[in-house]
Amino acid sequence: MEIKCPICGAPLADGKCSYCGYAKREIKQEDENINFDLGDYETEQRQRENVIENSMPNSLEIVPGISRKSKTTALLLCIFLGGIGAHRFYVGKVGTGILYLFTAGFFGIGWIIDIIRISTGYFSDEFDLPLRQ
Repeated sequence: MEIKCPICGAPLADGKCSYCGYAKREIKQEDENINFDLGDYETEQRQRENVIENSMPNSLEIVPGISRKSKTTALLLCIFLGGIGAHRFYVGKVGTGILYLFTAGFFGIGWIIDIIRISTGYFSDEFDLPLRQ
């Protein structure tokens, strides 16, 4: 099972989130006594509180569980440049972007499906997070 970031919901790689920068801290045990560094804990708590306080829907700040990529931008890129996969590159799906580039958007069928998926809200970014309104 994949471990997800407690702040934004993106997958953690080696205890660090490549999306919001969260780093999982290990608790070290010395001589059977657990040593807590309260300075690090308090700093981490303040960072979490700042993220939560600044998470307004129209804000460009990081909102937990929602992509930083815009749904409107992705839709416009898909409508006008979907045949070359520009919307896929925009949301970070480089592999399928290259596939769209060489197959003209899966021969036009994938392009139309993506327009529908973006406009209905079922399209996600590389971390499988829904796009921001």
